[in-house]
Amino acid sequence: MSRRGSGAPPIARDAKFKKADRSPSASGEPTRMDDRKDDRLDGQSGGQPGCPPDGRRGFGGAEKKAVSFAKGAAGGTGGPGTGRSGPSGQAPEAEVLMESRDLYKSFQAGGERLSILAGLDLTIRKGRSVAVLGASGSGKSTLMYLLGGLDRPTMGLVFSKGRDIFRLSESELASWRSKEVGFVFQFHYLLSDFTALENVAMPVLLTGRGRAEALEMAGPILDRVGLSNRKDHRPGALSGGEQQRVALARALVMGPELLLADEPTGNLDARNAAMVNELILQLVNERQLSAVVVTHNARLAKQLDVCLELADGRLHEWKG
Repeated sequence: MSRRGSGAPPIARDAKFKKADRSPSASGEPTRMDDRKDDRLDGQSGGQPGCPPDGRRGFGGAEKKAVSFAKGAAGGTGGPGTGRSGPSGQAPEAEVLMESRDLYKSFQAGGERLSILAGLDLTIRKGRSVAVLGASGSGKSTLMYLLGGLDRPTMGLVFSKGRDIFRLSESELASWRSKEVGFVFQFHYLLSDFTALENVAMPVLLTGRGRAEALEMAGPILDRVGLSNRKDHRPGALSGGEQQRVALARALVMGPELLLADEPTGNLDARNAAMVNELILQLVNERQLSAVVVTHNARLAKQLDVCLELADGRLHEWKG
């Protein structure tokens, strides 16, 4: 692999590459500090998240509701996005991949407690895509962090294939994220010292696989997003649209079943935004991904299977 402009010997460069796989943002996930920063920018928090170590404590009947989900119940009741079965005689709904039930999240801001999510329900079915729209400060990013296990709810439950993700240990939760969830954020979170190909390979390195295997897995997905001729370029030498395409490739390199995209084109101009949006739609269809996409783009939202609006802490059918 070409390393133009690097004065380090090959062995030193390889060691540096391997060391980087332990970076908090190497997999594209923002650190906890980034999480809090995003919440403040979204008007949601002025201080530390005030949630108990176990997000389910003190939450009344939520544990009882967990029983049916843990047994693999496919249908939900009440609330949009639950995907209830159609009328008799119609084809059954797709299998449930993820569910959240009675999800609450609040933050302590000075002497005031801010409620962001208030009893939110959502069902995500295999191979189905969901658009989430809403005003700035409504809690869209907070919802994405909870669905991806990057933060814990104040109260409520999140299931992946019937398994309560917040009953997993920290190491188990990290393993679940790396294998089953791909993240794309408004900011690309690429590592500036590494090439596009190396950035895409980072999630593979985090699983303990070797450098050669990681690069071999990264190559095809980078080609798919149209950057085979830019694989040896570092982020600073890429345009904004190219950086976000690298981030999308990194999100998909492990073959996750769920893609979480939080305003993935929010920092791009109209031309690059349209290109990245179209690429996301293509990859979701090609790979039969489940996807949750937070967006202000009505045109993109209408091309997804379900359109919901987050308001007053809950999801509602979008009337756009």
